[in-house]
Amino acid sequence: MTVAHVQRYMANGPPELPPQVKEKKKKKQKKKAKGRTPEEQAAAAAAEEEAARAKECPELPAELQCVISRSSMRYILIHHLGMEYRYTKKKGVLMNGAKRHTRIRKFMIEMNRALELEKTGDYVIVFTDESYIHQNHSRLTSWVKRGTREVEGGPSGKGKRLIILHAITRFGFITTNDADGYPITEPAMEGTRDRRETAEWVWQAKSGIKDYHDNMDGVGFEWWLENRLIPAFEKLFPGKKMILVMDNASYHHQMNTAYYPEKKTPDNATKALNVHVLREAGCTSIKVPRVDKTTGQAVLVNFEVGDEPASVAAYRAAGPTPPAADLTGIYARFPTGPSSDELAAATTAWLKANKPEVLDSKVEKAFRERGWLIVWTPPYCPKFQPIELVWGAGKQRASGMYFPTRDLATTRLHLRMGFYGGKDSQGATWGPVNIAGCWAKAEKEMNKWIAVDKDHVDGGLTGTITDLHGAENWTTSGDDCLDITDMECPPDPEPVDATALQVGPGDEENYSDDNESSAEEQEAGK
Repeated sequence: MTVAHVQRYMANGPPELPPQVKEKKKKKQKKKAKGRTPEEQAAAAAAEEEAARAKECPELPAELQCVISRSSMRYILIHHLGMEYRYTKKKGVLMNGAKRHTRIRKFMIEMNRALELEKTGDYVIVFTDESYIHQNHSRLTSWVKRGTREVEGGPSGKGKRLIILHAITRFGFITTNDADGYPITEPAMEGTRDRRETAEWVWQAKSGIKDYHDNMDGVGFEWWLENRLIPAFEKLFPGKKMILVMDNASYHHQMNTAYYPEKKTPDNATKALNVHVLREAGCTSIKVPRVDKTTGQAVLVNFEVGDEPASVAAYRAAGPTPPAADLTGIYARFPTGPSSDELAAATTAWLKANKPEVLDSKVEKAFRERGWLIVWTPPYCPKFQPIELVWGAGKQRASGMYFPTRDLATTRLHLRMGFYGGKDSQGATWGPVNIAGCWAKAEKEMNKWIAVDKDHVDGGLTGTITDLHGAENWTTSGDDCLDITDMECPPDPEPVDATALQVGPGDEENYSDDNESSAEEQEAGK
């Protein structure tokens, strides 16, 4: 068999059905067609033909019947047929191509600037993320004697789950060491939360919650920042400023609760709440853009932010009874007053221009007060985050230490050994995860994206993440700006489990033949 054979078969599809089979199908269709209109007969015939093609699996031509190794087939699929192997069960919907490229391009520019700032010696880049590991996380396959029908099986269930929150620089974990030179422990598993000089935080997940992201909230993340990450960072890098690289999880963006309650933003707030926030922020009137139906031109409609009617105040404070229907002005129903969407957009624009601290998350506010910076990663791009590779390497090692009666405390021990190095029960030893190698792999992935950006759009970025060219085509912001606002980027969707979007350890579906991590991840993390 040659590559040409495979290409021809994939291009042309399976051979046509033999004439005698076609004739037999026609007779069957005529028998079923009695009493049907011609249109119904045509539709039924087309449906049956399509179903037959989908159901039947014709025998391969003799020239294609052969045994081919997995590695050879993988080589053909990748290098000759232009295919790639990736996870297909994504949750959520990716933004369209142009918007997605714009969002990634913005990240590349900001990441390049962060690296330039780090070169000055005043800043240190820190990567953070959340992950999880199950109590029964183990290898799913093993070497057995050929012909053996029954072998000792793995665990029947996943068991309880640990949630992991940690941070790294490009060269190591954010943690201090004990007297023996090993990273210090933290007591979350024992039900205690305290201030310690380590970014590690591992705790048992709440039962019944499927998405591990739901085990974290804004309050918990802010506690971790103040009591774990910041103390550890300031101990390791006294006098330095942090550039924190993280995703857009909602708990990373908990807004200033002096104005909006937890989990509320202009986009999901009621009209009553948005008007209340505008009033508290000092706004006396607001202009809402609309399209004039008679002229088709955009116009600005002015609404006064006056006193709050009693019915609105009661609704905003307690609900659920809606305010009176005869309200006027900004509280009136559309089209007399602004719609919820119109007011949300106008509120966001006014606050950005006149009271930006209202829209600041607590994290952003705390960082700005320290002169620290944040880079938000684009959604569904785990390959750009080196800590994703660290998760894979650490959990892969923990899976190799599994035994049937392992409890959560031992699972945490195995995970720590996977991250920081150790010795298993068989006497095998290893050092900490090679974080520099994980960064090198992530850097390589960013460079691969940059290399083809000009193929997506004229004036695309060129060079590498450390030597980037073309940013001036997309933004007029200064070289030290890590919060670019003049590039049209849609809001990021909620992040999904990044481990489930890449081939590698951490999810059972993603194991390769011998249940080790992919060759690239092994090279990065070993």
